[in-house]
Amino acid sequence: MVFNSPAYLFAFFPAVWLIARPLGDKGRKLFLCAALLLFYAFGDVRSLPFLLLFAALQYVLALRIRGRRALLVLGVVLDVGALCVCKAVGRAPLGVSFFTFQAVAYLTEVYRAPEKASRDAAEVLLYLCFFPRLLSGPLMGWDEHHRQYTSLRMDACSAAEGVCRFVRGLAKKLLLSDMVGRIADEVFAAEVGSLSSAGAWLGAVAYCLQLYYDFSGYSDMAIGMGKCFGFTFPENFDRPFISVSIGEFWRRWHMTLGGWFRQYVYFPLGGSRRGRGRTALNKLVVFLLTGLWHGFGWTFLLWGLWHGLLSAMESLWDGHRKYARFYTLPAVLLGFVMFRAESVGQGFALIARLFSFSGGALPAHTGVRLCALLAALPLSVVKRPGEKLPAWLRTAAVLLLYVLCLCVMAGNDFAPFIYAQF
Repeated sequence: MVFNSPAYLFAFFPAVWLIARPLGDKGRKLFLCAALLLFYAFGDVRSLPFLLLFAALQYVLALRIRGRRALLVLGVVLDVGALCVCKAVGRAPLGVSFFTFQAVAYLTEVYRAPEKASRDAAEVLLYLCFFPRLLSGPLMGWDEHHRQYTSLRMDACSAAEGVCRFVRGLAKKLLLSDMVGRIADEVFAAEVGSLSSAGAWLGAVAYCLQLYYDFSGYSDMAIGMGKCFGFTFPENFDRPFISVSIGEFWRRWHMTLGGWFRQYVYFPLGGSRRGRGRTALNKLVVFLLTGLWHGFGWTFLLWGLWHGLLSAMESLWDGHRKYARFYTLPAVLLGFVMFRAESVGQGFALIARLFSFSGGALPAHTGVRLCALLAALPLSVVKRPGEKLPAWLRTAAVLLLYVLCLCVMAGNDFAPFIYAQF
């Protein structure tokens, strides 16, 4: 079950909210746990025992750590080891990349302050994999979750605000991501030798926008749903395409994942405190691990290596500031070509095609799709479109977007979220 499916939109989500709201505090939290397990069973019932055992392990380890470094190391090794095995065998449980990182954060924070360990199993389960952010985040700190969990409130005003945010994310997914995604899919499925240089650029830009609108749309939907249930999830995107350096891009793109790597990998390695050379090496390590987090494949590893080398270069060379605004977005675009490619060979062939300046075939209906691409571009650099409009006009715009989304859903099969595969 995914957020843009009729079963979720018209049955699961409204039913869970309507049942949860009148319940008492304890009953509501237990019911949300039950809803989470039902949601998970719909998506990957075979992995449900794994999820429960995984959550139970975190619960027990956290209560027993009490400053014992050996138990922290054991927990992290078991969690990350399980993630690596799942990635290696190609049978990853739903959301495993995200709830594993949540678990490492929980154990680390409890190791630092044992009094933070929770004896409420429902709290731990909801922290690890609450269904609105189970598939693709945003990642959330334990302290932030605990503070909200202990004073959880559901009210109509927050729900209305959350629904508006949810619809905005749904529109990003259905009206923008899936639209430009058709261009990307056609280009990446074509024989590289038959593509023109212009066609290759069209596909590369289309995929970059598809990924942005798909993932930021999911984040908007998750944040909106969280608000409906009384949670405030952290923001995950902040107009990354206005970035003027690779470092800034990664402070704006998938912000919670970047924050996790900074806190639990980059800073423990020494961060930027041990000179430029060590800073560059630490960044390279972080991005290599980021690539492997997405999948155990050469395309992901090369994508991580590319960003790691660029970030390391920016740490070592002060002169990059003069040129960064010119190379940042092209560099991001080239990286995403390799990220999307089916193989390293296809990735390098497409990158070579971008700079071949050759003629050849363009994707079918190029004119119409180019117009769609140009329409999607401006919205990627606008912060919360329509935020300054009068309330009644914003409400009307949300209703119109919702109707348009329903029309699109009625005429097309729903496409899964890209980051759900990670």
